[in-house]
Amino acid sequence: MRKIMVGSLCILMVVLLLGCSGSGKNNNKKMSFSGESMAPTLTNGEKLSVDTKAYVSSPPQSGDIIVFKDDSGAVMVKRVIGLPGDGIEIKDGEVYVNGEAITENYLNEQKSTEPKSASAWKIPDKNVFVLGDNRAHSNDSRDFGPVPYDRVLGKVLTKTSANSNTPESQIAAAATVSDEWKTSLPKAQGLDSKKVDQIYKDIETNKLKVDSVLIVKNGTLVAEKYYGSYNRDTVHPIWSDTKSITSTLIGIACDQGKIKLDNKVVDYFPGNKFDNMDALKKSMTVRDLLTMRSGVQWAHDITEKGAAEDMLKAKSWVGFIMNRPMETKPGTTFNYNTGNMEVVSAIINQVAGKSEEDFAKQNLFGPLNITNYKWPKDPEGYSIGGSGMSMRPRDMAKFGQLMLQNGSWNGKQIVSANWVKEATTAKVSSTYIPGCGYGYNWWINPESKGYFAVGLYGQIIYVLPQQKMVVVFTANEDLNKMLGFSANCVKKLQS
Repeated sequence: MRKIMVGSLCILMVVLLLGCSGSGKNNNKKMSFSGESMAPTLTNGEKLSVDTKAYVSSPPQSGDIIVFKDDSGAVMVKRVIGLPGDGIEIKDGEVYVNGEAITENYLNEQKSTEPKSASAWKIPDKNVFVLGDNRAHSNDSRDFGPVPYDRVLGKVLTKTSANSNTPESQIAAAATVSDEWKTSLPKAQGLDSKKVDQIYKDIETNKLKVDSVLIVKNGTLVAEKYYGSYNRDTVHPIWSDTKSITSTLIGIACDQGKIKLDNKVVDYFPGNKFDNMDALKKSMTVRDLLTMRSGVQWAHDITEKGAAEDMLKAKSWVGFIMNRPMETKPGTTFNYNTGNMEVVSAIINQVAGKSEEDFAKQNLFGPLNITNYKWPKDPEGYSIGGSGMSMRPRDMAKFGQLMLQNGSWNGKQIVSANWVKEATTAKVSSTYIPGCGYGYNWWINPESKGYFAVGLYGQIIYVLPQQKMVVVFTANEDLNKMLGFSANCVKKLQS
């Protein structure tokens, strides 16, 4: 059995800080993850069943066999031998956890006579310490180090062995996980991993309050990082990204013949007697609502200070918008107005005979297998069309990928390619985000030749057709700061 050849505690500290990089020759072999059950298959035919939701509510425990991504992004399988706060020391080729030897002598079920002082180093908070072997018969115990919680993909539940002598420390691979995302290293999809690493470093250097970063390239998830308490199963407020989802549902309704963009808004509310009714208000169309050119009097600021707060206090949000006086001729002047999308949600309700959320379940979320989300309703029971939704970043990426694929998902046309083209073509220029135009609730960036959805505090879904790439950010940061940062990230990824 090979020993861990480490000569001093200083070397151990380097290994610990760098993660599970191992030493000497890399014996890791490729592994395939087959099917939605996430079952890793070893080269000898051994299969491992993995629970991808085992650690949603509680962290890994000592003795667990976990699947995780190492520093390079490779998927590994190793045994947890230490928890946050445990003391770690190496002495004469053995690793000690809280004074107990857990490598060679442990594997051979022998008692160690080595000193057992475990005060040299403490496992950091939100990290587990793993060993490259998880079975006593393994001949490789070299790979070890800390693994942050946000890199853990799941827990190995069972295994059926064709040859039980294959060590799990020799496993590394791309995966197909239970929510249908294929994953791989960036370089496998033609993306320089140094560019991804630089994004992570820039977040830390600039001390940005980013909660997640995801990058999809060629339909494959090549980068995924979470911060703080967030993980892949945590739903995150997406704020005004909700508008882009509502817009897509309008596109689906148009494809189904339920709505025409040039129909007059007031015609969808027969019997309603709105205040300040005049010729301008009567001429307002659905298209005007989607392009933020409704002409309704509203705050002239992307944060919508004042007007949005007043709407939230009203018993009828739709009535609050439709009762306001007109300020400009519809279809002429851009003025960002979340209230427009509350009216759009009500229109979907009228034509579909069901709430916007139920319409989405049937026509959008269902086909994309988006099930873990929160979508609040306004005081009248309408799904809030302009803000308020929460969903997983992975599902935000699905939505971006749907747009990248011209409305197609798994061979089925969810929304027409013509709608995607129209929605992501600038209809008006805007000074709200300098240099960008606005389509049907999508911002268009001519410099990147892409488009994006953006929500308050930095919820961003970037779609880059030329690079076949989708980039997702969630954050709790200043919006303008995140807009600048995300644009710079896109430049780096495109360079």
